[in-house]
Amino acid sequence: MVIYFFPLTLLTFIFIGSNIRKYKDFFNKKITYYSVCVFFIIFICFRYDIGCDWNNYEFNFNLIRDRSFSYILKNQNKFFDLGYSIVAKLTSYFFGFKELIFIYGILFIIPLFMFLEDLKNKYLALLISYPYFIVVVGMGPIRQSAAIGFFMLSLLYFAGKKNKLFYISSLISILFHH
Repeated sequence: MVIYFFPLTLLTFIFIGSNIRKYKDFFNKKITYYSVCVFFIIFICFRYDIGCDWNNYEFNFNLIRDRSFSYILKNQNKFFDLGYSIVAKLTSYFFGFKELIFIYGILFIIPLFMFLEDLKNKYLALLISYPYFIVVVGMGPIRQSAAIGFFMLSLLYFAGKKNKLFYISSLISILFHH
């Protein structure tokens, strides 16, 4: 449990440092922000046996791995959502369950950092979102975190008036958790 306090402490120091005039330029650089993003990719994507549904997802991944695409599509009610099943099946051709967790972590973290990037105080937003949004949602139910990641992208596309990308990312979001 102590390991979860390290990112919270790190975000606290980064937030404080980003509000000190002397260090403001350093924390406003994109390389610093992307470094924090890489840290969270490592923190979330390289976990093992963490999350409320870990065993269910691993069991379901093994079922999907052993079935054909047509069987999965015809019997979708036996599996999780269609988006999860497709990504799991594609991943199973070359990799295992740990790599699937990595992919879903990427599908959550990258959109989160894209969503927060243009905020005036993005480190405060990260600090606020860490206890629940990153730890509970990002490290827990992986389908929901991917759906939320695509939903955040759809909000960005909606704000940027990119209607086609908005509809596509919204539909993909629905495929991961209906």
